[in-house]
Amino acid sequence: MLKKYGLLMIFFLLTGSRMLGAASVADELREQSSKVLWDLTEAFQNKDANRFMDGISRRYQSGNPAELEANLQQFFLQMGRIELNVTADSVICAPDGKTLAVKTHWQKRLFPKDSYQLQLFEGKTELVFGREDERVKLQSARGDVLFG
Repeated sequence: MLKKYGLLMIFFLLTGSRMLGAASVADELREQSSKVLWDLTEAFQNKDANRFMDGISRRYQSGNPAELEANLQQFFLQMGRIELNVTADSVICAPDGKTLAVKTHWQKRLFPKDSYQLQLFEGKTELVFGREDERVKLQSARGDVLFG
């Protein structure tokens, strides 16, 4: 009987330690993705295309980050002020610990330079973050247009 519990304890220690290791990788990815999302949001509000693009993967879904940056700069030229509130509804980490999906809902307030009349948008977007060059970057966005 004691031998049976001893084997169960060893099994738990071996598998539990692997689970704890995986959890810490997932936690690290969550933390880094949260920071990237914060940086992207802040760069977007400050109309800083260079800083914004620093958080975008070379493999971003459009396949052409240069086109994304050009469109973003054009958008920033048209805006007087941008306010963006993003809330993460759920976070799912891939089992391999290399990618993370974040389902968000958000509210965006735009004040165009030509009219300075408030434009209010709300939406839901799923963001996928992944590791690239030892950093976490935004790889794709599905749903309503969050940054634009």
